[in-house]
Amino acid sequence: MRTYARGITSLQCLSDGRFIDDDVSKLPALKKLNLMSCTELTNAALLRLPPTLEELNLSGCLGLTDAALANLPEKLPNLKHLEVAGCLRLTSAAMRDLSPTLTALNLSGCFSLSDTVMRNLSEKSPQLIQLELAGCMGLTNAALTYPLPLLEKLNLAGCFSLTQASLVNFSQGFPKLKALDLSNGVAFNDAEPLNLPQTLEVLRLKYRVSITDEALTNMLQRVPNLIELDLSHCRELTDAVLPNLPATLQALDLTGCNGFTANGLKNHLGTVQGLDLSKCRGPDGESLAGLLK
Repeated sequence: MRTYARGITSLQCLSDGRFIDDDVSKLPALKKLNLMSCTELTNAALLRLPPTLEELNLSGCLGLTDAALANLPEKLPNLKHLEVAGCLRLTSAAMRDLSPTLTALNLSGCFSLSDTVMRNLSEKSPQLIQLELAGCMGLTNAALTYPLPLLEKLNLAGCFSLTQASLVNFSQGFPKLKALDLSNGVAFNDAEPLNLPQTLEVLRLKYRVSITDEALTNMLQRVPNLIELDLSHCRELTDAVLPNLPATLQALDLTGCNGFTANGLKNHLGTVQGLDLSKCRGPDGESLAGLLK
């Protein structure tokens, strides 16, 4: 190992994992390693990773199986952040072997995962603060019955098998949740209540094309501390929802929302500092650019 390499703390080698050899394990300061889309990376190669690693990105490494993750707690005792998004061969069984020190985990696009993944995470990785499950279409309502008491960020975008009933007791299982992404997934109705945590500060509802003013109003009444709200492409929303925006709101994304008027927005922007009106026109085709005048 050359002397100049011994101080490296972060290393990225996208789409080519062939460099992982015995030398890599001798990088004494390496804490962050990005091997995203290294499709030829094997389970055996992971055994040579340095034990100092705290962050590891294996997203898109299509050759990885459950067996690869089984060795991580022993080989990487300091691992806190793991990304395996798009690793299609991983199943829920792999989550039984994750390190209890993990605080951030990205499983987005892992289509083979079932509800058992949440049970295993609840039991084996209770320290999780961030969890990405976008596009995990095998998850059903039962998945959200397993608590993660320290979780602050949860992404459920594109989880089409979840229904609104899964969110009724949401605040009990995730009492510290601050950021929630429900974009393009869970179906809402106006009548059934959503028991979202009052700790929520960020809520993303992109492409909820059928969400109504009434349904959104019911949600907003339960999140009085909201700072950021993404409603892009929620085409059914109108000015009627604007008076119900939380007084704490600072960022609002209305991209592609054509049900709002310039006057309505002017009268109810409140404390909003960041406003996105991309691709927005009013109900009668008026431009909303007048807001800037």
